[in-house]
Amino acid sequence: MELLEAVSEFVTRTYGQHLGTGHVQATSYCRDDVLMCVLRNTLTVEDKRLLASGDASDVHANRLRMQEGMRDELVGGVEELTGRRVTELITAHDIDPEFASETFVHDAREIFLLNGLLPGCAGRGLMEPQPE
Repeated sequence: MELLEAVSEFVTRTYGQHLGTGHVQATSYCRDDVLMCVLRNTLTVEDKRLLASGDASDVHANRLRMQEGMRDELVGGVEELTGRRVTELITAHDIDPEFASETFVHDAREIFLLNGLLPGCAGRGLMEPQPE
């Protein structure tokens, strides 16, 4: 399984476990030190009920609490999958249209390590030492 597919599957599974949603779809993208997972269909039955009764602010508040509760699990899982340290997780959601995103920011120094621009790149399995 490719890395981005594995990240999407992991984040989808984590959302499902925490939110009780079963039809979440995800696509992941990576560029340099940023990995973003965009999710669709993340609203729960309760979220939809609240929205129907005009309680969008409650949905936003509940969603922020749930996403904060997943933070450590998401960061740990992505670090394990990528072998890279996550320095920041930026979480966002929108209820209309129904989207969420988890943006993982990796240690920018690791980009230089991966590209061989800084010494000490053999750590954490990021890359093999280059012959001199």
